[in-house]
This record gives sequence, structure tokens and C-alpha cells, in this order.
Amino acid sequence: MVGCAIGGAGLEDVEQLMDVFRGRDSEPGATVLGYGSKLSLPDAAMVNCIMGRSFDWGPLTLVVDGERIPSHITETSVLTALAVGEYVQASGEELLTAIVVGDDLASRMWMAGGTRWDPDESSGPSTGFEQWGTVTSFASTAIAAHLFDLSVSELENAFGVVINMISGAGHGLWDGATTFKLSQGTSARSGILAAQLAESGWVGIDRPLFGERGGYFTVFDNGCGYPELLYEELGETFYTEVCFKTNPGGRPTDAPIEAAVTLVQEYGFTPRDIESVIVRPSVMAGHYTKPYEIGEYPTGDALFSYKYAAANALVRGRAINEDYTEEGIRNPDVQRTIQRTTLEELDKEKGAEVEVTLADGPTISEYVPVPPGDPSNPLTWEELEEKFRTQVEFSETISREDSQKLIEQIKSVEQLRTVTSLPELAAQ
Repeated sequence: MVGCAIGGAGLEDVEQLMDVFRGRDSEPGATVLGYGSKLSLPDAAMVNCIMGRSFDWGPLTLVVDGERIPSHITETSVLTALAVGEYVQASGEELLTAIVVGDDLASRMWMAGGTRWDPDESSGPSTGFEQWGTVTSFASTAIAAHLFDLSVSELENAFGVVINMISGAGHGLWDGATTFKLSQGTSARSGILAAQLAESGWVGIDRPLFGERGGYFTVFDNGCGYPELLYEELGETFYTEVCFKTNPGGRPTDAPIEAAVTLVQEYGFTPRDIESVIVRPSVMAGHYTKPYEIGEYPTGDALFSYKYAAANALVRGRAINEDYTEEGIRNPDVQRTIQRTTLEELDKEKGAEVEVTLADGPTISEYVPVPPGDPSNPLTWEELEEKFRTQVEFSETISREDSQKLIEQIKSVEQLRTVTSLPELAAQ
């Protein structure tokens, strides 16, 4: 997540966000990764979390009873904990404990609500409230409350306060709007503010999870279908996200990207050799299959498009941050290949297939059942390091020497007496 935040620092829209916050007269409290600027604690956490989601490259996916549930918790929890940990000068152990507390709470709330994304629905999860703007608000509240060492009464009030600060409309995914990542940050900011307000004496609503007149499961999640998941093996089994993406963009695009890269490596064709492309995903999710066009925020349109994901990988033989900037997106070969690409539903339950017909050549195809990063096909530590370095190189905000020091400190984070060195190394 530190790498994802540093990578996000290289985007123009993040610079626009920083321009807004730089104009505020507030007491510096925590570091904005990549920039080195200090903002108030809630504002710094908000910016870091938004940067962490900027290329949609963070960990995700909860697993319950063998079912994989799309989720985006870590992009808020880890970077919130790092900001608050810096602010209170927490130890590495305290930082990790706070992350575990926040991840477990948000995961249990997400699963207990019983919300399941039906891939056959035309809109997918692009309607209503985003759960990464709802359960993550409780995660950031728990993280801040733990690191602030709030009392039980103050913690109850903090939860009762944060429910009044929840936001996030899922339609940003469909529109390819910059706001698709906004609630990842507003939930961080809201949770920290809620903990601060409770510590100062504010009183929150009673029963913030189950209150009939305004509890979370009444207002935001249409009931609690699996309440036992909130308390079963509490303190013994801890839930967190378990999937690490191998490429920028929504997780469903990983399989067609891996298939396309394999084809380029095996056959060595050029973009001009491509006559037509068929992408066959097993999940025909609405915002991944909508007609592709370059809108007002090209990065958002590209990150959540099967056509763009496959075409870019076929043209460049890769998928990295710079391919999802406006300049990279408007590459003529990529756009030409998109025009030659169609979608068909895969006749298998999982994965994706990419079929390419070459001009004056054969029709070739590659099927990827489970892309790397899934618990059944995990990334190695070396692959995670490479992903980190790729984002550092893209943003050009920290030196290679500092990035290596940062890797080594993260490897042994539980031994740090204070985590303040992490944001120092992760900034200019």
C-alpha cells in the first residue's frame, strides 16, 4: 500500500487535490507520501488513501466459506494506520495491531451484511453506496481509536459519530469519474475525525450498527444477513483481504492482461500484425464491459475496461502505471487495437481467454484460469518488491536508495520502536 500511494502521487488529479489542501490553514500532523508535505492528520490520511487507490492496484478480496467477495478495505486501513501511527509515534507492533483491528472489523461488517455482487447484473456494484466508503469508515475509526487509546465509552461514541459521516456513490466506477477513489479517502478522514471528536467529548448515536432509526445495517446495507460473522471466533480468527493484484485496474482485468502478455511473449507479434481480438471474460461485469471511450477522466475509463486492459497488454506486452495516464491511454496503437476488439462471454466459470487473429497469420489464444495474486496462486515477496519498485520509478518522488531502505524497514516493521521513519523515507 505504501508503493500504491507513492505511485498515485504521480497523477495530475492528485496534484490538483494537493493544491486544494495546501491552501488550508491547518496544523501539520502527518506526511503525504511521495510529496513530503505535512497536512493535518485527517487531511493527510485522506490524500494518502486516495493515492493508494489511484491505479486500483491495492490488495482486495475477502474469502468466506470458499466464496471470494470483491472488497477494498486495505487501501484505507493500512494508510490510515500509518498516518495516525506517525502522528502518535506508534511502534511497529502498535501499527500492525491497529491494522489488524481495522481490517477485521470492516471485513466482518462487509461479510455479515451478506451483500453479494451479482456479475450478471448490468450495473454490477456501480449503484448505491460503496462499501469501501462505509465499512472502511468504521475501520478507520477503530484504527484511530486504538492508536489514540480511547476508552470503551469514547470508542462507542466514535462509532456513533462516524455513521453520520459516511459517503460514497458507486456510480463513479461506471462513469470512469475521478471520484471512484474519493470515498477511500473520505472514510479515512471521517474515522479519524470521529475518534478525535469522541475524545473531545462528543456523543454519538446509540447502537450505530443495529439502531432501528439509523444503524449501519438499516441505512447502508439493507439488513444483516449473517450476524454470526460479526462475533464468531472474535479475537481468534482475524479476517483481512488476501488477493494481491499483478496489474493496475480492477481485479477482473488481471486475467485478460496476463493472457495477452503471454501471447506477446510467445509469438512476438507487433501491434500492426493484429487484425482482430476477442476477449472472453468469465465475469461480464457492467462497468468492465460498457462501451469503451475516452471521457473526461481517461484513467478511470481505462482502469475498468476489459477492452483497454487487453489492447494495452497486446500492444505493450505489459501493464504498468504509465499505461493508465492520459498520454499512455491515447497511444494510437492501443486505441486502434481497441477498435478491433470485441467481447464474448467465456464458457468457463473462471478466468479469461484472449484470442488474436493476426494479419496473414494464424488465430492464437491464451486462457488464464486464475491470475497470479490469488491465495491459490500467490505472489512471491520478490514479485511484491518489483511491484513496489515499479510504482516508485513511475512517481520519481523518492530515491532508489530510500526505496530500498523502506523495503527493509517494512520487512521488519514489528521491530520498529517508532514508525515515523516510514513516511520520512516514503517522501521527497
